[in-house]
Amino acid sequence: AFVAWCKESGFDSIDLGSAEATAVETVQAAGLEIGTIDLPGTGKLLSPDEAVRREGIDTVTEAIEAMAEAGATRAF
Repeated sequence: AFVAWCKESGFDSIDLGSAEATAVETVQAAGLEIGTIDLPGTGKLLSPDEAVRREGIDTVTEAIEAMAEAGATRAF
């Protein structure tokens, strides 16, 4: 219902919290673009702890790969 309302109200795109397939498909099926997708794990990238940084890198990498599969080109 929200996606339909956005389309009817003149929105061109919707930001998503993740690249979850159902949400991406719903947005695209309505004729809208994906604005941005939230990028998890970025807070860990600046940790002084190497293991925490590695975890952040892994999380960000997985999210970017999922975004690319979804056709998204912008992250927040």
